[in-house]
Amino acid sequence: MAAVAALAVPSNAAGQPGAGWSSVALPSQHPAEAIGKYNAGCLAGGSTIPQTGPGFQLTEIDRDRRYAHPDMVAYILDLGLRMEEAGLGRMTVEDVSQPRGGPMPSGHRSHQMGLDADIWYRLDAPPRPTEADQWYMVPAGFRDVDRRVWTDRQAEMLRLAATDPRVARIFVNPGVKQALCDRSWANRDWLRVIRPWYAHAAHFHVRLNCPVDSPSCEPQEPPPEGDGCGAELASWFEPPAEGPSKPKPAYVPPPLPPACTGILAAP
Repeated sequence: MAAVAALAVPSNAAGQPGAGWSSVALPSQHPAEAIGKYNAGCLAGGSTIPQTGPGFQLTEIDRDRRYAHPDMVAYILDLGLRMEEAGLGRMTVEDVSQPRGGPMPSGHRSHQMGLDADIWYRLDAPPRPTEADQWYMVPAGFRDVDRRVWTDRQAEMLRLAATDPRVARIFVNPGVKQALCDRSWANRDWLRVIRPWYAHAAHFHVRLNCPVDSPSCEPQEPPPEGDGCGAELASWFEPPAEGPSKPKPAYVPPPLPPACTGILAAP
């Protein structure tokens, strides 16, 4: 990205998180590259995800978060085809990234390099679905999945999503992880990338590995060995410690890579 980094620095420098990223309407005219970190980066030469295709549809189009690195576009198209071939129904894809990635004004700290995507657990949502059409697999305040909406189809969708070698992690509600761990699987290796995380009761969050065309992409450490179904998962269900809780410090967004300044300013 040497050519990108050499572009002029605008007055609203991209080093200031959130500066101008949501107001840019189109991807930059660069070769595709994911730059920086998942929570502090940007996307050069992003591609647009089709609104519909075999086995999938997008929602919340007006939020303009349907852009991605080509690896993520291919992943969504491939997963949709696998869903259709397996007879599992149509999945709904929500937020991916803005046209040039970067920080979003609300809703996410990641999704900045075109390598993160939110996919609903609900299948076969109506055309033009909205957030009201989601199904929560784990009711608020509960630890177990709601068996009225959690079915074999959701479990198999997650297996298909996780067995793609491009996947680094998939974040799910701890109750969903527990439901997957409790099932019998011929091969449990893929459970390693299914990671329990806060919320994620109505959708799961797919994160891809850094692409080969993106040397400035900073990968995360790989998940711990094993299926993640033991003590680590159990710790999510432990009662909170007694006594007054400590106030959390205000979140300070990390700075963006210098190359992102050129991405934001480019044609």
